Amino acid sequence: MPRLQSLTVRGLRVLDALDLDPGPGLNVFIGENGVGKTSILEALSLLSRGRSFRGGSAEVWIRHGADRLQVGASVEVGDRVHRLGLERRRQGFVARVDGEPAGGLAALARWCPVLIFEPETHELISGASEHRRSLLHWLMFHVEPVFGERWKDYQRALQQRNAALRGECSDAELEGWDDAVARSGEAVTALENAWSPQVRAAWLAAAEQLLPHLGAAEFVFDTGWEGPSLRQTLRQQRGRDRALGYTTQGPQRSDWTLSFARAARREALSRGQQKLACIGCLVGAASLYAAHHGEPPIFAIDDLFSELDQQHQRRVLDCLQTAGVQLWVTGVERTPALSSWTADRRVFHVEHGGRVTQLI
Repeated sequence: MPRLQSLTVRGLRVLDALDLDPGPGLNVFIGENGVGKTSILEALSLLSRGRSFRGGSAEVWIRHGADRLQVGASVEVGDRVHRLGLERRRQGFVARVDGEPAGGLAALARWCPVLIFEPETHELISGASEHRRSLLHWLMFHVEPVFGERWKDYQRALQQRNAALRGECSDAELEGWDDAVARSGEAVTALENAWSPQVRAAWLAAAEQLLPHLGAAEFVFDTGWEGPSLRQTLRQQRGRDRALGYTTQGPQRSDWTLSFARAARREALSRGQQKLACIGCLVGAASLYAAHHGEPPIFAIDDLFSELDQQHQRRVLDCLQTAGVQLWVTGVERTPALSSWTADRRVFHVEHGGRVTQLI
């Protein structure tokens, strides 16, 4: 399975210099608030996506007084170990794989697939569609080789059409952009529709495992546009799109919903149930990734122990141990639920300044 054998961090928020040797199974980071536990997971996010799940820019990521941040890791994939590195300055970045320029962040993402549950992940259930679309696109990027290029093609065409809508272009000029958006957009939708049944099966299986008391779950995918063809939809919406200055229908508006027989409305879920449902979505994505690649991605959960009682903490840990992931977890203190993890387990204490001591 993909797993980090080592992680080095320099100049990331409160982390001045971190050198970590994680285990292949469960890695728990405990300590007071504000000591840098979440920043360790943020380093994984930067290495795997080139950006932080906490938002912002390099201006806030880079430690005060430093001019850059660096994240490096040795990643075991199959029977090979690759060295990944990312350097972010206030302007631009450099990414490397095995000492050679990576040519882009996508190369890092493929070698270091990471799924992270953090506070904003609650938005998968209760928030805007962009959060759900982001998870779906992460999965599509990793299981469908051509998806990344198809999505880039669509984004380029969409930007041009939106610029034309805000300008004083004629209908004849806009017709060309309608065709470009429709052609690339229908290609994106076709890929999403082709994978939708497998996504549904994976997410429903995870939901049943983590939330059996809520009854049968249901997954519904919305393409983001209506009509026999996207080209026809764009033409029908042209007047409205001109008035608003942007394209109102298309794959950029795609969405999905997860509901339960005993909680049909997402508002009916407690905060803890929302957390379990969101973790279930990530577990489902991990299982589909594993089915496609033969091994699961790296998994991380920020503040696992809040909002979940001991029983549900154990249920999450059992589920992820069965999945065979390398798991990174943060928390204020150890809880008895950790004993349910019977494979390799390491506990680290994080102190102010990012100093890390292995306890177990």
